[in-house]
Amino acid sequence: MAYPEERRAAVLAKMLPPANMTLARLAEEEGISVGTLAKWRAEARAKGQFLPDAKAGPQDWTSEDKLAAVIGELLSRHRFQANSERVSERDRSWRLLPTPRHPC
Repeated sequence: MAYPEERRAAVLAKMLPPANMTLARLAEEEGISVGTLAKWRAEARAKGQFLPDAKAGPQDWTSEDKLAAVIGELLSRHRFQANSERVSERDRSWRLLPTPRHPC
């Protein structure tokens, strides 16, 4: 069965901290086999995505996993800051009209 890419991404996100769900729990919750989930995780890892084992805490992560976590956090912060700056710039460029007053 082929799953939409959005669904795969949402399920893979549940494997990340802070949720750190195990494959067995995800399989039960999502109705997807453990084998399929393991395959998705392996494919994502092969592409360089950070997906630690659910039972491994940061102290058990490999150096590559730690670096990927830091880079992912920095990219996430950068995207948030860029979006905030864009919204702020847009708000400054719009001219707000005065609020109409009711004749009461």
